[in-house]
Amino acid sequence: MLKRTLTIWDAVALTIGSVLGSGLLLLPGLTYHDVGSGGALLAWLFMGMMAIPFILIFSNLTQRHPDASGIAGYIAQAFGSRWSKGATYVLAGTFPVGIPALSLIGANYVAYALGLNSWQTMAVGYGVVLLAVGTNWMGVKAGTRLQNITVALLSALLTVTVFLVLPHSRLTRISWHLAWHPLWQAMALVFWAYLGWENMSFTAEEFRNPRRDFRFSLFIGFAVILLLYLGITFSVVTILPQTAAVTTEAPIAGMLHQMLGGVGGDLVALLAFLITVINANAWVWGGSRLYYSGGRDRALPPFLGRIDDASGAPRYAVATLWVLYTLNYVGMALWHYSITTLILIFSQNFLVLYLLSIFAYFKLNRSWRSRLLAVITLIVTGIFMAVFTWILPSARGENKKIIFLGLIAKEMVPCLAKSSLMNTPMPTPLVVGAGPVIRALCEEIGFVEA
Repeated sequence: MLKRTLTIWDAVALTIGSVLGSGLLLLPGLTYHDVGSGGALLAWLFMGMMAIPFILIFSNLTQRHPDASGIAGYIAQAFGSRWSKGATYVLAGTFPVGIPALSLIGANYVAYALGLNSWQTMAVGYGVVLLAVGTNWMGVKAGTRLQNITVALLSALLTVTVFLVLPHSRLTRISWHLAWHPLWQAMALVFWAYLGWENMSFTAEEFRNPRRDFRFSLFIGFAVILLLYLGITFSVVTILPQTAAVTTEAPIAGMLHQMLGGVGGDLVALLAFLITVINANAWVWGGSRLYYSGGRDRALPPFLGRIDDASGAPRYAVATLWVLYTLNYVGMALWHYSITTLILIFSQNFLVLYLLSIFAYFKLNRSWRSRLLAVITLIVTGIFMAVFTWILPSARGENKKIIFLGLIAKEMVPCLAKSSLMNTPMPTPLVVGAGPVIRALCEEIGFVEA
């Protein structure tokens, strides 16, 4: 059995690592370029506020079921073991895909700053994976120590960056002349920067007092993340010209180059490396707990459910993930399948699991306030993913593939349109692979008739 050793502050560091991603190095500049300075600040602020329902839902479900099975456990409570096993299989196939892609994205930022070639970039990315796997292999104490140190260092560097910029900031650059449609588009882009709370669900069994501390730690982590996002966005919009190429390509690098000269590139490389480390450590942690719980519950091979007595770590689960991460890196190196493909698989699967979690929350909570929160969260998710779908046809290159993510969200629309909770008729969406799952869930909780 996993040991209950996580404190609130350990959990805060894991929360920040689960949510804060390398998008911090690019998205502030993209939103500024698209909607101007005031619009960019509002997009980050509004989407931060819209993350609160997700935090409330995941913290409520975790307080009901503080177990390493996480999302799969929520689904078991609401819909039974058949649905839960299906969720476990989806998660087991998703975790090995996400970390190689995320680590390589971070490595690409390092390569951009330091001028590395493709093989050196792969080595940096795989080195981060080895660091995260090795730390989780050593146990909870090593994992929390790495996470706490890197999160503290990253937060300090980002805070120092904001304060370095302040004397050079031009507040006159901030304009509040807004067009609402571009603002919605910017918010849809930022939407993804506030997701990742689900990874914390797999750590709940290790909290010293999950029912007391889980929600508190998520909200503290959320406050830190929101302040960092707003601080970096403020710095970018008050330093860089809106239409400059560097604003959309490497805003933090451009900003720091103005302040520090050549040292700025090295600092960006360090920021990218730290973000990648905290991401990898948090998600290897969450993935290994999912594999462990799946083995313990016999949804996955039973040997995965073993705990090493000395370290308290689920070493068979960690080792299995390492093998799968390595296979994905070999695939990227030899067969050149793209990071975009891996990110699509990862994001698409977690999107479906987000929806399952919201439906589980709806079914398990009978009060009208809780059910209203679930419906609002579904609507928010559907709206922003639909907006994300509409804006991507103008994107270039492989980014167009992400349009598929928006199509999945439209499967929610028939459920809401036919529900007694909605009075306004809504259009029939394009049907994609997630349709049968969402339709079955609508029937399960009584949104529509079977």
